[in-house]
Amino acid sequence: MKILSVDDDKMMRLLMKKYLSSKGHEVVEAENGEDGVSAARREGPDLIVMDVNMPVMDGYTATRALKADPATRGIPIILLTGADEDTGVAETAEAGADGFLPKPVDFAILLQRIATYDPAS
Repeated sequence: MKILSVDDDKMMRLLMKKYLSSKGHEVVEAENGEDGVSAARREGPDLIVMDVNMPVMDGYTATRALKADPATRGIPIILLTGADEDTGVAETAEAGADGFLPKPVDFAILLQRIATYDPAS
């Protein structure tokens, strides 16, 4: 799968790219929500994994923009958040995201979530 990783933390993007690439995925990166929206339109990823708290445009706003655009509406989005589970579920659903994972990210769980969106699985 082609996965767009959107996070303002350079180390997190590096870890995400290294881990997901080692599992056979192609990883494209963006460093904030605004760049993530542009990258999604340009790259046409199969899935987006996006942090919530970022400068320029946060993950919730970027998710709303992507879900409002017919060209990107169908791309599954998993948001990464430091919020507790109840808050994360509610805010994720309100923004239109397809799921969320708490931070710090458990990469094994992330891989399981990604597999649910992979047509090859």
